[in-house]
Amino acid sequence: MNTPSVSPTLLASSIRGTGQPTSQEASISSDFETFLKMLTAQIKNQDPLKPMDSSEFATQLATFSSLEQQVLTNDRLKQISNILGSQGLTQHADWIGKKGLVDGPFDLNGSDAVLKFVIPPSAQTPKLIIQNGLGEIVFEKFMSPGDNEFTLKAKDQTGIPLHNGPFTATIIEAVDAKTASISKVGSYHEIVEVQQINGTSYIHFENGEIRSTDKVEAIKG
Repeated sequence: MNTPSVSPTLLASSIRGTGQPTSQEASISSDFETFLKMLTAQIKNQDPLKPMDSSEFATQLATFSSLEQQVLTNDRLKQISNILGSQGLTQHADWIGKKGLVDGPFDLNGSDAVLKFVIPPSAQTPKLIIQNGLGEIVFEKFMSPGDNEFTLKAKDQTGIPLHNGPFTATIIEAVDAKTASISKVGSYHEIVEVQQINGTSYIHFENGEIRSTDKVEAIKG
């Protein structure tokens, strides 16, 4: 009786199953036992006049060993990634309830934003300009040089919520009617949740924005 040889393709199919690598060592052990049974059957039923080359056995064993090692390595790396990710999630859990400083455009969605910026001493008539997503100026105010914080209310003086975000804040030198920003402006928003996605920790803010933890420049209570 002729028994098909144990090819590398057959071995790979046995380990991967439906195409997804297994993460259980028990499955690896089961696959190895299956391989040995197939190899034993192949030896028992080989043609006596054309015995298998011993080098072919060695190749098949080496192939299985390589596949086994690859699967186990992937499993270990996944475990390490999960452990490191969990540590990162725990590390940032105490941020919840505090305010995080982020750069760039921001939304309000009913919550105030605390703007932070440092105006250089050389500025003569610095002005804070806040524009909505349509490019319309919704707020402007002359500021003083130095370290500044300004709270942008989610509602105007009449109680109407500011809309058409995201908003952009810039500091301009009004004396020369220049529009280029002379200072970087960040905004503080309350952190309500920390989430982990594929090993990366993300911060959920009260205003609905989501940023990765590496984009948070500062934390304050």
